Amino acid sequence: EAGCISIRVGICSGPVTACLIGTKNLKFTLIGDSVNVASRMESTSCPEHVQCSEFTANLLRTQDPTIDVIRRGKVEIKGK
Repeated sequence: EAGCISIRVGICSGPVTACLIGTKNLKFTLIGDSVNVASRMESTSCPEHVQCSEFTANLLRTQDPTIDVIRRGKVEIKGK
């Protein structure tokens, strides 16, 4: 269908380190386990869905119970 895209999103909550890389053209980047897990959440997500870690799902439920968090079941995440 013209003009439509299908995306996948992965989110994870936790500590990260922010840094600037480079000397001439600075680039801002985030590094850490949370970034890696979010990336893996995205790559194993279903199209047009947001997949999050269990910790993030619990944060969402605590902060806003009206958000509908649907359990997908166990998903194998590399390195976890």
